[in-house]
Order: sequence, then structure tokens, then C-alpha cells
Amino acid sequence: MKKWTLGLFISIIGLLALSACGSADKDVDDASAATTDGTGYEKTTIRLAYNLPQDHHIAIGIENFAKEVMEKSDGKVNVQVYPAGQS
Repeated sequence: MKKWTLGLFISIIGLLALSACGSADKDVDDASAATTDGTGYEKTTIRLAYNLPQDHHIAIGIENFAKEVMEKSDGKVNVQVYPAGQS
């Protein structure tokens, strides 16, 4: 009898956990999709910090990454890089 009630208890807990994970249809708020230039994207700034010296090969790659992101986003994504443990 104890195995049956334990199984029932675990099944009920499992069903409750799965029902809590369900998704509800939510309307997208038009204010959250506000744009500054009409393309659907807001301008944003990403701050990227690392603890390597600026002449390290990974640091050079990070600097190139930041430059390419700014170029390919046409300036919509600004990447501020803080090398050598700056904050």
C-alpha cells in the first residue's frame, strides 16, 4: 500500500511541476518594440571587460570583435572595451 501512495504522490508532484512550466499566450507590448531609427532595433551599448594585457593575442581578438560588431551593426551596437582589469 505504501508503494502505491508513494507513486501517486510522485505522479501528482510531477503533474504540478509540468503544469507550472506551461506557457500562456502573451501579447507583445508595442512600447517594448520602440525604435530610434525605424529598423526595429534600439541603439545599445555593450561593456566588455577582460583581465589580459592589451598586447595579448586574445585581447587583440576582443578588440577586433568590438570593431567588427560596431561596423556590421552600422553603429547601432556600441562596444566599450575595458582591457587589463579596468572597471
